[in-house]
Amino acid sequence: MELRELTVEELYREFPESVTPYGSNAFSMLNAGKADRIAAFSLFDVKGKARLGILLGMREGVWRLPFSAPFGEILYRRPQTLDTCIGLASSLAARLDSPLSLTLAADFYDPVMLPRLKGAFATVARSVYSDYNYSYPLTRYGDFSAGLGGNARNHYNRALRAGFTYTPGADPQRVYEVIRRNRAWRGYPLAMSYADLSATAEIVPVDWHLLTLGECDVAAAVVYRLNERVAQVIYWGDVDGYGAVRPMNLLAGKVADYYRRAGFTTLDIGPSSSRGVPDCGLCTFKESLGCDLSFKPTYIVDTRNE
Repeated sequence: MELRELTVEELYREFPESVTPYGSNAFSMLNAGKADRIAAFSLFDVKGKARLGILLGMREGVWRLPFSAPFGEILYRRPQTLDTCIGLASSLAARLDSPLSLTLAADFYDPVMLPRLKGAFATVARSVYSDYNYSYPLTRYGDFSAGLGGNARNHYNRALRAGFTYTPGADPQRVYEVIRRNRAWRGYPLAMSYADLSATAEIVPVDWHLLTLGECDVAAAVVYRLNERVAQVIYWGDVDGYGAVRPMNLLAGKVADYYRRAGFTTLDIGPSSSRGVPDCGLCTFKESLGCDLSFKPTYIVDTRNE
């Protein structure tokens, strides 16, 4: 096996498809400006056939995948053996001139290849931390209420009685304003501007969900359709002053039922931790909704040419 550096154009000629838009040429080029520089590599076999590909971005002296996404993708045309995956990991460790930080998705995105890739990078990583990732199994229950724990069911029923109106396909600017207010209230950063989300919507199908009470916008969600099986919550939240009527319990149910009816199998609700340290309150909330816990690992690889 031989690791070769390619141009971005050459990389995507070898690997024109990806499991999600995060691995696509269009998404990578949209976000390339967020890296100081980018570099593309492919692992070739002895017959000169490209087996695996990767596009890295340099930020703050570290090669990163992703350089602007919830997780990174390693590209392939068909599933590869564990031995080939280890070949990519070890070749990158030998080749790169700076450390590598690589974050891979929860296994449900790609149940065959992701465990192999995770095992491969574990063989060369100096350290690994795993973020707590929650997903809702849309095919397990007939409706959202069936998976709820006792307190969550009470909160959900309270929200049902409050008289909320749920609007899928809502005005994107109204949805974004709810998210902005939520992050300001909670003191959380808001990484993407409305312009960022609008640009991403040209590449990734984006759905905008809104929950209102009377004339007030109370809770909202921004969801990407990453492929035909998995939808991913990018942002969701409520505004201050409505906690007593539990809008988030109802919004979670409306969004889950929406994607169940649309034929999806999994709603990725996302991480409940920061650099591997869980927010136990958030974990408990998601588990009370009937979500499954999985892990999204980040591998830190010290390279030999530093």
